[in-house]
Amino acid sequence: MVKQIDEAELDIRAKATVDHINSAVKRSKERGGRRYPGKKTPATQERLVSNGQISIFKRNYLLQSASLIHNLSLPTLQKLPKYLIDILVNPSATFAVTIDHFEYWAWTAAVASNLEESPIDIGNLNSLIHFASFPIRVTPSAVHPNPAVSGILMHRWNLIQVASFPILEGIISEYIEPLSQSESSIVAEQEIQCTWAPSHKVSDWNKGDSVNGYHHLVQIWRKYGTESDITESVLDEINNLEQYEMSSLRWKFDDSDKVLNEELKDGTSNFLRLVVKYRNENLHGESEESRIAPLLLTVCCVALWDIISEYNYPELRKRTIQNIKMKHEPIHPFWPAAFYPLFPVE
Repeated sequence: MVKQIDEAELDIRAKATVDHINSAVKRSKERGGRRYPGKKTPATQERLVSNGQISIFKRNYLLQSASLIHNLSLPTLQKLPKYLIDILVNPSATFAVTIDHFEYWAWTAAVASNLEESPIDIGNLNSLIHFASFPIRVTPSAVHPNPAVSGILMHRWNLIQVASFPILEGIISEYIEPLSQSESSIVAEQEIQCTWAPSHKVSDWNKGDSVNGYHHLVQIWRKYGTESDITESVLDEINNLEQYEMSSLRWKFDDSDKVLNEELKDGTSNFLRLVVKYRNENLHGESEESRIAPLLLTVCCVALWDIISEYNYPELRKRTIQNIKMKHEPIHPFWPAAFYPLFPVE
């Protein structure tokens, strides 16, 4: 049975999740917390793993019980990332990843692996989703005796963040009509107005102009390149800096005060500019960052759900579930059953 959860209900559940995680942070502080360079993250029984910036909470909050995401309608699945990112960003002291995040990524990968044709390369994205799912899918007994597996588990978010930037860039340049990829650059295929930055800072693009700047690529996708109105609206909401808890933003992006202040002063309020500023630092090895890895992975998944039509989704969903139920042994790592549902792997 396909189910649609209305936005008001999702909004209530997301706010309750943030309140719950903030309570965990408060309890942690009262107990002394767990210290990382000048900061504290929650030390609660709910958290499976924390690297000091990202904490995992082993509960469903938005969906309220496990293995239900495949029952959601396509419009609900397209709206879900807005609430998942709220849960990542708005709690104080930690980027909170819940089972809702893992199931959203897992179902995205399962459906993507069953697409007969796709304008985007899904192999790399699905590999990242495998990587992100390590603490859920791999049992402790498989990890601790093996230092190689432990090392991958410890640093997976760093590697996911480094890889997510080029994967998202490839997705954007491949599937949206206003842009095309040449051998040396990304080129505008139509006139594009830069409405997300002050005119004295950035000029518009004419057809044939090279588009430079990662932030501009993401914003062109948001304003000109989405297939569905829902995806455009979701990206607008994600991008709205003013919808987030400002004290939490300044704590989590403590090295980005200049960008944050510029966006607020200009009135452009682009949260996505705050996110993509880490691209060059990561790709050029200037810093070892991981804080926005789950956020980037979620945004990559937004693109996948945008290319699926409401007309095609019922059959695609049915085919994916049938494939999962066949239970081939051994399971190929890129078959739908390799991703969904979430279950321990010995």
